[in-house]
Amino acid sequence: MEEQRISKNRLCELYHFAMQYPEWKRIAGTEAKCRAVERAAMEAAPDLYEWILLGVTDEKYTYRRLRAMGIPCGRNLYFEKRMRFYELLDEMKP
Repeated sequence: MEEQRISKNRLCELYHFAMQYPEWKRIAGTEAKCRAVERAAMEAAPDLYEWILLGVTDEKYTYRRLRAMGIPCGRNLYFEKRMRFYELLDEMKP
C-alpha cells in the first residue's frame, strides 16, 4: 500500500481550498486559484476531468451521486485520481 504523501491537516486545507472554487468563479482576482484547481483536476485525470472537478468542488457530488450520473470509472479509480488531484494541488496551490 502506498504511503500517504499529504498530512491529514494539509489534506483538510486543500479540501476546503478546492471547495471555494464555485465562489471564486464569481469573484475578480481569483483566476490563479481557479486555474490551479482546474489544472490539478486535468493533470490528475484528463479523461475524468469534469467528474473530478465536480467531486472536489461541491460536497453534494459524492461518488454515489457521480455514479448515478454516469461516471465512467469504478470507485477505486475515482478515489485514486481524486487523491492524485490533492497531491497535484498541494504542489501548485497559489
